[in-house]
Amino acid sequence: MFRFFIFNLFFLTQTIIYAANTTTSSDLSFADKHIDPVVHRLTDRTTLLTTVVGAFAVGLAEPQDDQVRSEWKHYQKMDKNSAHIGDLMGTGGIAAVSSLAQYYLDDREYVYQSHLRGLVYGGIAIYTLKTAFARPRPGNSDNHQSFPSGHSSIAFMSATHLTYAYGWKAAVIAYPVASFVAASRLSEDVHWYSDTIAGAFLGFIIGRATFYDPYQTVSLDKKSNIQWDLIPIFSEKQQSLVLNVLF
Repeated sequence: MFRFFIFNLFFLTQTIIYAANTTTSSDLSFADKHIDPVVHRLTDRTTLLTTVVGAFAVGLAEPQDDQVRSEWKHYQKMDKNSAHIGDLMGTGGIAAVSSLAQYYLDDREYVYQSHLRGLVYGGIAIYTLKTAFARPRPGNSDNHQSFPSGHSSIAFMSATHLTYAYGWKAAVIAYPVASFVAASRLSEDVHWYSDTIAGAFLGFIIGRATFYDPYQTVSLDKKSNIQWDLIPIFSEKQQSLVLNVLF
C-alpha cells in the first residue's frame, strides 16, 4: 500500500501546484474549484442514499466473506498473472492513463482535472476509513488495513469519472474493468468480499462528487435523466439486492 500512498501524494502535489498557478488569473478561488463543490455533492441526497445502500450491501456481504474466500482459494477463479494485472491497475493505473489521455485528447480542461481531484479525495477517504476500521486482512497477515479495498475504490472512481465524461459507452467498458480489479483482490486473498463491495460504493461516491466543471452553474445531477430503484429481496437461503436503472 506504500506505493499507492506515494502515487496519490504525487497527484495531490500536482493538483495543488496547478490550482495555485491558475487561481490568480481566474475569478474562482481554490475552494470554489476544488473544495466547495465536492463538499456539496458529498452531502446531498444522492450521496446520502448511496451511502445507506452501500452500508446495507456491505452488511449483506459480510456474512458471506468466509464462504467467498473459500471458493476463491479452492477453485482459483483467476490466474496469478491476471490477478497481478488487476493489482497494478488498482494502484491508480487506470486513472493515471485515463487522465493523461484526457489531458492530451479532451479539450474540456475540467475533465482531466476532475480525474486528478478524484485521486486526491479518494486517497484521503480510503486511508481515513482504513485507519478508522483497522480491519485485519484475510489469512495470517498482521496488516489491519483491509476495509475498504483501496484498489476497488480507485478503479470504481475512475469508472464513474469516465461514465460522467463520456456516457454509457464508456460505462460498459469501465465498470467491468473496475469489477475485474475488485475480483483480483479476492484472487490474491488480500481482501474480504465485503471490502470490495465497500470499495466499489466509495469509488462511485468519490467519483460522482469530484467530477464537475467549476464554471458551470447548472448542477450535473439536475441535468441527469437517470432514475434508479433498489429492491431488497430476502429468503431463507439468501439475501440480495435488485437494482433497476432507467436511462
